[in-house]
Amino acid sequence: MDALPEMASPLGQMIVLGCVFFLVFASYYMEQGFASDLFGATLASDTLVALYAAFTVGCFFAPCVVNFYGAKPSLVAGAAGYASLSVAAFAYAASGDAAWASGVVVAAGALNGVAAALLWTAQGQIYLAIAAADDRADAGRLFSVFWCLFNASAVAGGLVTFAYFSTSSSGGDAPLYALFTLFIVLGASAATLLAPPPKGEEPLLGDKDDAAADHVPKPAFCAAALVEARATLALFTTRRALTLAPLFWYTGFAAPYQLDGFVDRFFRERVAGLELACFYSMEMVGAVLAGRLLDDAARSPRANAKRVLAIFAAAAAAAYGVAAWLEALAAERADDDPVAVGFDASAACWLATTAVAALWGFADATIQTYCYWALGALYGAEADLARSVAFYKFVQSAGYCGGFALLPSSRCAYEAQLGLGAGAGALGVGLALLELPGDVR
Repeated sequence: MDALPEMASPLGQMIVLGCVFFLVFASYYMEQGFASDLFGATLASDTLVALYAAFTVGCFFAPCVVNFYGAKPSLVAGAAGYASLSVAAFAYAASGDAAWASGVVVAAGALNGVAAALLWTAQGQIYLAIAAADDRADAGRLFSVFWCLFNASAVAGGLVTFAYFSTSSSGGDAPLYALFTLFIVLGASAATLLAPPPKGEEPLLGDKDDAAADHVPKPAFCAAALVEARATLALFTTRRALTLAPLFWYTGFAAPYQLDGFVDRFFRERVAGLELACFYSMEMVGAVLAGRLLDDAARSPRANAKRVLAIFAAAAAAAYGVAAWLEALAAERADDDPVAVGFDASAACWLATTAVAALWGFADATIQTYCYWALGALYGAEADLARSVAFYKFVQSAGYCGGFALLPSSRCAYEAQLGLGAGAGALGVGLALLELPGDVR
């Protein structure tokens, strides 16, 4: 009888939220792991560009849906929407690469992007609301619980990818994508286990002091969506948002090169699965460390923020430095391509490339944890939670779109992609230091 109240606790709710994302993204990450082999490099890149472009645009309208229907129903709908890409992959694999299937895959990627905007906006609102109800005393720890469960999905995906390519060289059979769809449906179903909002906190549209926007009737949903989109866009005009935007951009822009441009090039398919598991395992380590540091009551929030930003900068700089050296070695080859690392590689080669993947995973977790923590610390009750999260995800998804648009190297040299990622990270940290939370908790 005590289990139900416990699951309604802040920690219990974050565990449920993390389990939802584990089920959905375990499938999503495995799809990404097989994408290049199933679709080919060009179609895979075009699909991801469509996905993140739709994600970017969807962030304008997601706050309206979340505020109108509530975060929990929006989370369920967003999670279910991820099934669109796995269903399209099933159709593509079953059709034997039919001409019409390519268009279906790109369209499904765009639909997945719209669902992603809804899912992540609802997730952010739920997390920030839970942290605020807990007086933000454990804001970092609560996020690290979610982030660990979320990234455990990628670890599982990497291990499954490794096991699959140990016995097969294909990009995945149709039944495999049917299984992915089932996991996504289970994840969407798990979202219904989240506790409902307290009575008196039913979803509203608009700010509480904006009488014209309160209690918007359902027939006015489209007009209200435009109001919400303008309100989200208005964040671009504030000094705080503009200062944080480069850091938000980096969290999306750097990933395509790190995972697709580096790991997929420097490792064979079978080994790449293990390296991705290493990357996301270090995501979990970074989230736990960053969460503990940000919640350190012995120091001020401002001092905690500086420590986490410094740790991120050091880890990212080390990773980019070693990656630049490896790219230089690859450029010396006649075919300008790195030697794929396998089980027969030298210990030094294994150490260098694995260290880069691990450091990037650790750095990404610290900065993602910081960004969510900063939203609550800097905005809090002064801004609508859904809008502030949507702004963050809008800029981040625009970064993803930009990063994937540079792939493959025929569009932009890998060395240039590395330099742009490192530069974006340095600029983001430098500006973030100008917008730190105050010393008073």
